[in-house]
Amino acid sequence: MKFKKKRLIALSLIIGSTLFVSTALAEINSKSGYEQGKDILKYTASQLYEGSIKSYTIETETTLLDNDDIMEKQNEVKKYDIVNKRMEDTSTQLKNGQQVKYYFYKDLNKDISYDKSSDTYYVTQFSEPQSIDYLGKNPFKQQYASDFEKIADAVVGNLKDYVVVSERPDGSKMLSGAISKTQIPALVNAISSYLMKQELSNTYDQEKQAYVDRGLKDVFVKAVKGSANVSKSGIVESVNIDTLISARDDKEEFHIFTLKTVIKVKDLNSTVVNEPNLKEKTVQTTYIDNKGSVTASDKVDIGIYKGTYKNDILIVKDNNIVKIGERVLEIREISESKINAYYSENYLEGYENYKKSAIFADIEKNLEKHPDKNPAERYYSIAIEFTYGDNDEMGYLGLYEPTSVNVSFEKHKQDSDVIANSNLVRVLN
Repeated sequence: MKFKKKRLIALSLIIGSTLFVSTALAEINSKSGYEQGKDILKYTASQLYEGSIKSYTIETETTLLDNDDIMEKQNEVKKYDIVNKRMEDTSTQLKNGQQVKYYFYKDLNKDISYDKSSDTYYVTQFSEPQSIDYLGKNPFKQQYASDFEKIADAVVGNLKDYVVVSERPDGSKMLSGAISKTQIPALVNAISSYLMKQELSNTYDQEKQAYVDRGLKDVFVKAVKGSANVSKSGIVESVNIDTLISARDDKEEFHIFTLKTVIKVKDLNSTVVNEPNLKEKTVQTTYIDNKGSVTASDKVDIGIYKGTYKNDILIVKDNNIVKIGERVLEIREISESKINAYYSENYLEGYENYKKSAIFADIEKNLEKHPDKNPAERYYSIAIEFTYGDNDEMGYLGLYEPTSVNVSFEKHKQDSDVIANSNLVRVLN
């Protein structure tokens, strides 16, 4: 099962939040129940993004089960320090029995990300403070927010009748409810089922060592159940959503997929975000001049991108990371109107069996437009599409800072144990 990071979270929120969260909060008594429910969500957002809360943590855990087997599990912890303008995102993804970790830190003057495959921290240092958009914006005050609210109003209908609200002595509230297939609006079920079918159909076949389409059909949302806690101050503290999806595969075998999501808003005004200590770590640093203008002498010639870029092809074997080859991009010639380059994947002796999925590509492209070179930046921003192989498959090459390039392929069917890494680093003589 191959999901992009956060895809499970998005799907769960599309289905679960639409069907449960908004309707659950709508049942709070007094006023128009649904209107007060929306008020609580809006109040929570206003406090997190614009109010008195100066730091907080949002933890999200999403698990996808096929019957009782875990297909994928994601855990993400995002910490925000509004006063010091810092944000930290730590997440873990478990798929096909392998665990992948992500880390990202951001403040006004720098970005820090961690690449586990190379065990390297990538630091981007800015000459001037960045925009604080990374701290988030109130979603209810964004463009089209009112339009989405009207759509939610139409979708909810009478679903609020299926939610139980209990108020605790301290003024906090517990909401719980369950919605079955017959109670879910047909349009919502159809859209949700379509989204889930696209994601669930491809599964990893251990024998074939490849992803295969198992032809899921009769896919529908069977039930949604959940609960939510609202603090006495009116802020949503946690949400639990379980979505059950029923389907049959091409062998007529019956499946119940369960999508579990737990969201917690915690450590209000006590969350601490510290810049990571990179002492004795492998660090690659890039400096970006973002003052708004640079002198002509500071602007690089496009020829600076000419050269060789590499990264290691790695696999996980016996709980160790093993190098089995190299990805190499050689930019032979480049100008503002043309690029000539060659990409290859070369394997070490003893790992020739991996070569069946290797890609070799001549990249010779007339650049229809001059590469983007913002007057306020020293470097170019070049995005190139090219074709390779007998079937003219699509590939993509990105050139930004001249220290590295990004090369990716639309249909690269590499072995499952190969660690994907599209970032190739400049080789200096």
